[in-house]
Amino acid sequence: MVSALGPVRYRRAYYCRGCGRGLCPFDARPGVTARHLTPAAERLTALAGGACESFARGARLLREMAAVRLGESTVERATEGVGGRIAALLGRGHTFGPAAAWDWHEGARGRGVAYLSIDATGTRQQGQGGKAAEGRMA
Repeated sequence: MVSALGPVRYRRAYYCRGCGRGLCPFDARPGVTARHLTPAAERLTALAGGACESFARGARLLREMAAVRLGESTVERATEGVGGRIAALLGRGHTFGPAAAWDWHEGARGRGVAYLSIDATGTRQQGQGGKAAEGRMA
């Protein structure tokens, strides 16, 4: 198993079902994933995989951040697995974090204005009184 502090060796009971698939009941208790990652290692892996332009770079970042060595494909599967679970939760209407009351900026037409960036390169903003603001960023 791989933890946020690196590999961990432990002995556990292994049971064989008649269907040919094995079972290790202990793994479910601490939340060990099918990729043999602890919950903390999976979080770090998904963050590294999601923050980088490639899963290979995510694996290198994970090694730099936490000295955890995982292959590119493990970073990919862990990141996509977490993304799939988040998508399922959002699909069921789950929200993350507490509700927040936003103090909206008032635009030129007296309406609330929010600035949103989805590409992490910068978000242009409106100037005072709704005028153009050359190069103004959040």
